[in-house]
Amino acid sequence: MKELPEDKGHGKDDNTVTLRLEQVLMIEKRLDEIRDRHSMRIGYKWWALFATALTLISVFWYAIIPSLDNMFIETRSSDVLKNSLDKANLVPKGYSIQDILTKDLYITAWDFNNRSPRFFNKISNTEEKDEDFNHDLTLDDMVWASAD
Repeated sequence: MKELPEDKGHGKDDNTVTLRLEQVLMIEKRLDEIRDRHSMRIGYKWWALFATALTLISVFWYAIIPSLDNMFIETRSSDVLKNSLDKANLVPKGYSIQDILTKDLYITAWDFNNRSPRFFNKISNTEEKDEDFNHDLTLDDMVWASAD
């Protein structure tokens, strides 16, 4: 900016008024530039907000919600897996845990209805008499206790 000359008299000459007017116009132009730049930055804020919201919605819709769905909702019937393993003859049907050749067999399962673990072995098969859960099952039913 230009400096104003010192005013030597009581009145103002035309040069001084012109210089002051130029200063006011330069300040006004600079303020307009600052206001325009600020308005532009404010506009970017809304675009950034929109892009962030769109990204979060996409992550929730395509990642988090399907993950929760797969964790807590059954997607297929357990019969599909049971039938495929029956075809492979991995667990014989109607076979009792008392008929196995080893000294004991320990099978763990989770009871989804009662939200509690279930443990099967030769002793529980004969001695456990629980009203909520039947321990006298065939070997294949013990293996599938968690799936059904």
